[in-house]
Amino acid sequence: MKWSLRIARISGIDVYLHWTFILLLAWMGISLFNAGKEGWNYFGLVLLLFVCVLLHEFGHALVGQRFGVKTDRITLLPIGGVASMERMPEKPWQEFWIAIAGPLVNLFLAACIGIYFVASGQEVEGLNAVSSLSGNFASDLLAVNLTLFAFNLIPAFPMDGGRILRALFVPEVRPAKSNEYCGPDWAGSCDWLCVCQLLPEHLAHVYWNIYLFGCRGGG
Repeated sequence: MKWSLRIARISGIDVYLHWTFILLLAWMGISLFNAGKEGWNYFGLVLLLFVCVLLHEFGHALVGQRFGVKTDRITLLPIGGVASMERMPEKPWQEFWIAIAGPLVNLFLAACIGIYFVASGQEVEGLNAVSSLSGNFASDLLAVNLTLFAFNLIPAFPMDGGRILRALFVPEVRPAKSNEYCGPDWAGSCDWLCVCQLLPEHLAHVYWNIYLFGCRGGG
């Protein structure tokens, strides 16, 4: 993908930031510079959201590696993450596990946060990831991961749920040279929904414009 900056290499997989993602972070930083603690909570939560998205993509990639399917790169955009695999898995059950691995990462993260609440005796302050911030980082991250888990299981392409459905009901996976998990359209819209609803109104408008630009293939 053009105009992407490589930021890391993990388990033989290059991690890239698309320039529109860098633009988003820069704009948010400038806009929230004088916003105080609440503003920086927004910024921190958005960063953690994309860490969750990155872990989601690595779930796909690392399980793919177990089946001999190499992932060339993972790219983070404002509209979500893209794990670019060199080919389709050979067997339906392999595609099933590769596809479900991403959502299971989010479910695992949500479970870890839930265990934290149980162990600490705290109450979850509402699952508000699709409405507003609860003001509690752990509660918001729990909501974000549950939202990512649920949205990515929608049984439609290119969502993970669509690939799971194909693996269960199509007897043979046709080989292809490349495949992208959590591509930047429906699946990216899930990540966009989480981010946009967390932001103040004026930042949400900016994010919406960057989202539209990314969908048009900017860069």
